[in-house]
Amino acid sequence: MKKTLLASAVLLAAAAPALAQSSVTIYGVLDLGARSIKNDGYSTDNMIAKDGSGAASRLGFKGTEDLGGGLKAEFVLESGLTANTGTAGAGSRFWDRQATLSLSSASWGEIRLGRAKTSNRLVIDAFDPWGSVGMPDGTRIYSALTSAAVTNRVDNQIAYFTPTMGGFYGSVDASEGSSNGNKTYSGRLGYKKGALHVAGGYGESENTNGQKYKLGTLGGSYDFGFVTPSLSVSQAKYMGYEQTIYQIGATAPLAGGTLRASYVQSTVNTAAEAFTGDGQLFAVGYLYPLSKRTALYGTAAFIKNDGRATYRLGGTGITAGGDSTGFDVGIRHSF
Repeated sequence: MKKTLLASAVLLAAAAPALAQSSVTIYGVLDLGARSIKNDGYSTDNMIAKDGSGAASRLGFKGTEDLGGGLKAEFVLESGLTANTGTAGAGSRFWDRQATLSLSSASWGEIRLGRAKTSNRLVIDAFDPWGSVGMPDGTRIYSALTSAAVTNRVDNQIAYFTPTMGGFYGSVDASEGSSNGNKTYSGRLGYKKGALHVAGGYGESENTNGQKYKLGTLGGSYDFGFVTPSLSVSQAKYMGYEQTIYQIGATAPLAGGTLRASYVQSTVNTAAEAFTGDGQLFAVGYLYPLSKRTALYGTAAFIKNDGRATYRLGGTGITAGGDSTGFDVGIRHSF
């Protein structure tokens, strides 16, 4: 009897770690606020309750299984959420933000399959004080230069992420055919250690005719403690069209919260002026945490268009060369 009890105890002890090796986490963000946007030539877009004014609302599931020997299987399923209407996903695509399955190891990195962001877009996001989210999103004045290029999230992607080595990191990815038929290739290399963060990225989106939209980005930031300035430069090319974007940003602790500001300037060459123009985006905002998960915020932003440019902070449209002005206040909760 004692031998039987001892054997049972040993089996249970051996099974316990195995049961603990697999985990699933539910997470998300809810962001709601009041927003007002005025675009020249169009009526003011006033929303008493507007989703995603300061962050993109989302619902996600992620899980990890320890396969032994340092090898892990991981998945992420993440859906965008329009909180003011309760609508999930983007159109017919439910898991629009991310749907990936991967194998990873601390020694050789991670191989990831599915739908996710391109490596180059991760560089752009890293040096935008707003994380490329909300009205002040710097990519609002990026142009696809008539290419219908995919430069953010892509379908059918295979990606490789290096392990972090002495602060250095990198990733490459490829997609043989996204939702609009474009093939994408992208990569990045960065260094992040202590107060310093620098990175560079490059990506191509090739259409079915073999024409390529090319986008390269360099960025950097340094945390001085009292302020963290950032700078990024991007250049896009498609056939004879070109666009250059400069972004200067800063975040600083203030009265228990965080003050954020950015200036983005976009210029195009003469060929591109046939359908667009130059643009400037100014933004300033303040984020005040009520807890580790809940924060209040306020933002003011302005876009000045020149020529045929139609960049805007939101809303349904804008007159070519017109201005776009916006204000919002809101609350964000993470879980």
